[in-house]
Amino acid sequence: MRRLGRWTGAELIRLWKEDLGIDVTGLLDDRQVVGLWHADKSDLRFFHPIVTGDEGFYARLRRFGWYLQPDKWEYREAARHIGAADAVLDLGAGAQAFRAFVAPGRYSALDPYAPGAIGRQRPEGYDVVCAFQVLEHVADPLALVAEAKARLKPGGRLFLGVPRRDSYLADLRDFALDLPPHHVTRWSRRALETLAREAALRIEAVEESPLEPWERPLYWMARLERRLPRPPRGRSRGARIFAYLAARVLSAVGAAPRSEGGATLLLRARA
Repeated sequence: MRRLGRWTGAELIRLWKEDLGIDVTGLLDDRQVVGLWHADKSDLRFFHPIVTGDEGFYARLRRFGWYLQPDKWEYREAARHIGAADAVLDLGAGAQAFRAFVAPGRYSALDPYAPGAIGRQRPEGYDVVCAFQVLEHVADPLALVAEAKARLKPGGRLFLGVPRRDSYLADLRDFALDLPPHHVTRWSRRALETLAREAALRIEAVEESPLEPWERPLYWMARLERRLPRPPRGRSRGARIFAYLAARVLSAVGAAPRSEGGATLLLRARA
């Protein structure tokens, strides 16, 4: 086990205010110290102590139009493996965007922080359970996967989508959305496969997304920040503002290299 970084509560509070104008003082003690740790055996990176967001925190994030995308590669990729008769449960469903990608009447949703969950419980289990961009927000990912597996029929299929930590996201230094109380774990392919094995799932595939249109501003911001001078610790607020403004222009006029991948890993497995 290795510690890769540390932030005080005061630093995290400041970063959230600077990046998104969100006050997280109710979730973090300004004297608290939060470390980023790497578990060598599983390759998982996690923050400790764990500080997760609450309903009010996610309500503030949902006010940003970009926070819940209606069309994502992971939705389309998962839908390719779902039959018209399959009963689907979407865990942590947010705005239930995935409903549009499956057969009408076969979709159910659960999300403790988003109103309007739809569908009915199925005592007989579901053919498919999905959790898109959920694992990185929860304190116990294995418990969530165990819950998902328990809701599957024998041989049912599970889809888990997470941010890929070795994507362009790695160049966004002290990026609030990749820090507590939003993200509390960071995932690699090996970490995701380890989790699946711990849950006794049969892995079918782990795939990486292409760079999607909605990611282009973040991609360009990350590439610009990688080239700008950095202070020994933390980040330069001026550099962040410059990169953000320049990225908006570049994303509108500049095409990313075809070789660039996106920021999503998608696991497909069976119970």
